[in-house]
Amino acid sequence: MIVFIGSPGSGKSTFWNNHLSSYTRVNNDTLKSRDRCLRVAESALASGQSCVIDNTNPDNAARKAYIDLANKYNVPVRAFIFYMPKEVAFHLDTLRMVNKHRNHLSSRVGSMPIHTFYKKYEKPTV
Repeated sequence: MIVFIGSPGSGKSTFWNNHLSSYTRVNNDTLKSRDRCLRVAESALASGQSCVIDNTNPDNAARKAYIDLANKYNVPVRAFIFYMPKEVAFHLDTLRMVNKHRNHLSSRVGSMPIHTFYKKYEKPTV
């Protein structure tokens, strides 16, 4: 299991699409609830598939349920951290709106979710 950690606009979904698309993608934007995300992740792990938790996962509490699930199936967990200055996240989020020649996996979110990520961010620990 790979747990992505990064603000909206940091490139998490694009990285999954370009480098890990053979992994089951678990994404709250598409699945619409944490419970559904956990069910999809568990289904993937139970069937021996690798999965990517493609959410912002800003703090230890957000990551814990996924880590516990991986431990239940004796699956190693890796964190991919997409950390950048907040100003860069705002810039990349704006590019989602103005860059029309590229098919973005996510739409522009605006400033509130980006501010929220940086307010909640906790560096992962081992």
